[in-house]
Amino acid sequence: MSIDLRGHGLALTAVAQSMGVPVAVAVRSVLAEWLQTRAVAESGARSAPDVALEQPADAVIKVTLRMRAGHAARLARAARAAEHSQGAYVERLMDELPPAPVSPDLHESRAALMRSTSTLAAMSGDLQMLVRILRQSAPLEHSVCAAAVARLSDAVLQHLSTAAPLLAALKSGRRLAAGEPD
Repeated sequence: MSIDLRGHGLALTAVAQSMGVPVAVAVRSVLAEWLQTRAVAESGARSAPDVALEQPADAVIKVTLRMRAGHAARLARAARAAEHSQGAYVERLMDELPPAPVSPDLHESRAALMRSTSTLAAMSGDLQMLVRILRQSAPLEHSVCAAAVARLSDAVLQHLSTAAPLLAALKSGRRLAAGEPD
């Protein structure tokens, strides 16, 4: 939408500068105040703040923030360091809560679990190949060894099936701690 200010541009710019806000913010602010004093029931139109106020307090809604690029970058870095989404990080700031500290142990545990899982996945493939080789060689003398290797391979596969949900929980735990849906 464009509006011709018909000579009011300079005065509006001066007012916006005195308020320390962009002209668009000053215009929206004045229009919002003016519209609230007018009856708009006939058109059924409602302002965005009115719609947001009608939502349950725990409903998640989208909000757009405009800020300088440097502040946006700081927000992104701080939220990422706190393992929160930017929305959850801003919520905590508004509630005057410090970001929940991220345990260094959590980072190390995550890394160790991922290293272990990668190693076990490779080992499982090697063991399955060894079992196939043993099945093709002398039948009786290798049967005991093949059974032991098969049990070991099953144990590795069991570890992987147990570790996979843990890895998923570590990943989604970040979202859940931040109050985001999975």
